[in-house]
Amino acid sequence: MHIGGIIDREPKGYCASRRSRALRLIRRMFVLVPMAGSRASRVRFAAVATVLLAVSLLVGASFLPVSKDASAGMIKIVRGHIYDEIGNPLGGANVTIKAIRGGITMDTLWYDSSESDGLYSVTFGDMDNLLQGDTIEVTASYSGHESTNTAIANGDALQFIDVFIIGVTIPEFGSLSVVLVCGAFVAVVILIRRRRTGL
Repeated sequence: MHIGGIIDREPKGYCASRRSRALRLIRRMFVLVPMAGSRASRVRFAAVATVLLAVSLLVGASFLPVSKDASAGMIKIVRGHIYDEIGNPLGGANVTIKAIRGGITMDTLWYDSSESDGLYSVTFGDMDNLLQGDTIEVTASYSGHESTNTAIANGDALQFIDVFIIGVTIPEFGSLSVVLVCGAFVAVVILIRRRRTGL
């Protein structure tokens, strides 16, 4: 070392002794590290290091967030109305609802008969196989006619899908009333004319 510009050279024996003491100190502080140990000590060190690594990994994994199983289904209500081709509600239509993924039908639910206003409603539970992004296919059949509508399952708990059945037309109540009134009027006129003519 330097003292006032004069180099103080320490004896070689002193340096060697100091290094030896340092090595012994390091070995005492880190008993598990085989500085120049035998093969048995190196094997022991490797075994202990493996155990410590495994424990640290287990402890670290316990703090990781647990995510929901991606294969678990979502809870979703699929609801809608069944109409004829001009928009009149159809009661009594049979409805089939499918969850399709990659062209494969994953799950199927049924609604036997739509309500008088055409309403149907089914619920996919978390045990059913419907995931966000799947295709929801709704098929309605009525009086031998069948139509289908599809939609992509979104992340909402409720999704509406309506179906218009092509080839089916139910007359509205007002139009039917007009037809009946006109028919009755024509029948009365014909009856009066027959009485007058004696036919």
